[in-house]
Amino acid sequence: RLRAAYGDYGNVMGCGKDELTRVTETYRKIRNTMRFLLGSTSDFNFKTDEVKPAQMTQIDQWMMNELYTLINNVTAAYDRYEFYKVYHLLNHFFTVTLSATYMDILKDRLYTWKANGLARRSSQTALYHTTYALIRMMAPILTFLAEETYTYFKDKQFDSVFLEDFPTAKAEWSKPELASLFEKVLSVRGDVQKKLEE
Repeated sequence: RLRAAYGDYGNVMGCGKDELTRVTETYRKIRNTMRFLLGSTSDFNFKTDEVKPAQMTQIDQWMMNELYTLINNVTAAYDRYEFYKVYHLLNHFFTVTLSATYMDILKDRLYTWKANGLARRSSQTALYHTTYALIRMMAPILTFLAEETYTYFKDKQFDSVFLEDFPTAKAEWSKPELASLFEKVLSVRGDVQKKLEE
């Protein structure tokens, strides 16, 4: 399914070792990221620990805006049967937005800060919403992984992810001004990381 979604069926689709290797690496990245997300919210109770968007730290508000944008773009791509766009949107989100940026920045906060402190609960709220939305967004093209992940999701309401509604982006998550701010901040962060490596 993921291999079929990878290519634009409006054009010639190749199926060689390179394509299969690339899709396999994407699958592995998504699976490992979902495992991290589940682990990072294992001590989080949404009903009692949720932090409202207005009280979230700035980086968590940025994450919610990124999720808002992703849900809208993925939904539009599915509606147009442009499955290759779904693949690339999810792949970029998992690889760049989540793994390389957000989760990398959050590790200290998740592992060492006050367990029930506002900053940690703020991040866990963002991770919770992200996990729940991603499971449902990836279900049509990553059926078995979505179903497996859903069995470990603490707040599942059904026996199967396929009984769930597709996620909708909440207006309160939208913070376009943070998108432009963090574009600059993350650009500086990238330059600093290069210097640190040297």
